[in-house]
Amino acid sequence: FDHPPGVSWLSFAAQGIFGETTGGLQARGIAPLFHLASSLLLFKIYVQLSVGRRTRTSDLAFLALTQLIPAFGIGGFLLLPDAGLLLFSTAGLFIALGVARRPETPSLWDGLALGLVAGCAGLFKYHAAPIFGGILLAVASLKNGRLFQAKSFWAVTILTGITVTLPVWIWNYQHEMSSF
Repeated sequence: FDHPPGVSWLSFAAQGIFGETTGGLQARGIAPLFHLASSLLLFKIYVQLSVGRRTRTSDLAFLALTQLIPAFGIGGFLLLPDAGLLLFSTAGLFIALGVARRPETPSLWDGLALGLVAGCAGLFKYHAAPIFGGILLAVASLKNGRLFQAKSFWAVTILTGITVTLPVWIWNYQHEMSSF
């Protein structure tokens, strides 16, 4: 009861793919795929940020580290809430960096995309709220505060994130806020 529903939905999807087993443990087989997708997104971010400074060795080191680090904490790697949180937080960072790099004001589509991935991250773990708060503050500072003037971007981002996480709010309301 202390995790949002993303874990259960992932288990349900895994049962549809792998068949039903005791306790839905086959869902843990999807966690490495989430991690791989996160690593590929992180690599794309790394490529964008390290223009002119990349070497073959740094590329290989980056890929190796993003694949090997979870081996040091295999328990954390296999915890499903962390897999979803990592994937969607990485996607949010990717979108936010794109917003920060463009000189124009972020569009409503940017806000929708960022709110969607923030909400999806929130469906896996409540830590998504401070993570995305930090991402948005960092992007705002990179744009010299001009992002704070884009009120429609903020409204769409926040409302989309809240809408996506509505199952969490409704369930908690019905159960005396037990997972908070």
